[in-house]
Amino acid sequence: MENYNQLIRDKKLPQLFVFGMYRSGTTVIARLLAGENKIAFSSDPIRPFFNWYRTALQKNIGYTEAEDHTRPLGDYFRGDINYIKKLMDAKFLEKIKKSELVSIRERVIRHGLEYSPKFINNLKQSLHLTFSNYAEELKYYLGLIMHTYGNSNTRLVGLKEVWSIEMALPIINMIGEDAKILIVLRDPLDIIASSFSGSNKYCILSLVRQWRKQAVFYSFLKNLYPNQVTSINYEDFCLKPIILKEKIKNLINNSENIFSNKFNLSDDYGNSWIKNSSYKDEKPSNFIDNKSIRRYLKVLSESEIEWAIYLTHMSSYTKYNRSNSFPSKPNTPYPKKNINNIPDWSKFDTLKLEGNDLDKELKLEHNRIVKISTIKDQTEINESIITNQI
Repeated sequence: MENYNQLIRDKKLPQLFVFGMYRSGTTVIARLLAGENKIAFSSDPIRPFFNWYRTALQKNIGYTEAEDHTRPLGDYFRGDINYIKKLMDAKFLEKIKKSELVSIRERVIRHGLEYSPKFINNLKQSLHLTFSNYAEELKYYLGLIMHTYGNSNTRLVGLKEVWSIEMALPIINMIGEDAKILIVLRDPLDIIASSFSGSNKYCILSLVRQWRKQAVFYSFLKNLYPNQVTSINYEDFCLKPIILKEKIKNLINNSENIFSNKFNLSDDYGNSWIKNSSYKDEKPSNFIDNKSIRRYLKVLSESEIEWAIYLTHMSSYTKYNRSNSFPSKPNTPYPKKNINNIPDWSKFDTLKLEGNDLDKELKLEHNRIVKISTIKDQTEINESIITNQI
């Protein structure tokens, strides 16, 4: 099989990375991109690789309690800013042991088979290839995406991953100007409603902190790389899907002929893709519609809405603020999740946030809002914006 340099770098093909929170519309965008003949695109193929790299960086800077390789990427609220600074300089150049590479690929295969089976099946056929660092492994994945989904007319290569927005920093450092980042943002109340209606019923604190992570990383990345980073709001996309093409064309030079005249939602094998919904009363469809916009009004309780508005108020990204003034702490009790309705793997996070430390966590949230109330001018865009999440 040809390598990354032959398939992508030497042809100067731009590489698009779509990031966002789950339930934010990233998959339908990925399937639209996959339906374009001149775009080689994969949906959720390699997130365990990013999880593993996170842990490697933490160990590299001396974390005594580095997160387990299997744990999802965190929200970094009130986290150690040294890790963020390490990400800013990282290029995936850290060494990787052969035994670690075997474990990473096993997890990538297990994770990606549901979302990108064609890519995973090709990965299984080339497991004999080994590399000495994370950069070469990531380039191997990108080359494999091109090999799997591309053709002689391909003008753009990319992938979509949820939860993994922080990896945009080492990606840009590694690839350079050909790395393009599209961040999908959605009304946090609709994300919470969708999560509550689906199989992964995460708690509100976990959801809002992950959502704020997307918003602050977007502001941070856009400030650092204004010509390589853009965002798309799910609501705007639903009302006017062509905005996706406009956003990507603004990122990429000589992009006039990348897109066809109409959108085609395509699955991993090029067949028509039917989008799913967490809402039981919605029928699967291959059309883009706006029925899920403001659906939270039918799903969330008044208390849940009130707390979600309070916890997602931002200074650095204000589109989804419900008021120009900072909100008061809700008078109603914080709406805890029933632990029996949460998947086993996520119970640890819920118990940590909503267990004995709930009062401490809510105090941190109150302090965050108080800090926002003291800001008179636009928040300074630096590393602390990520850990403060304001």
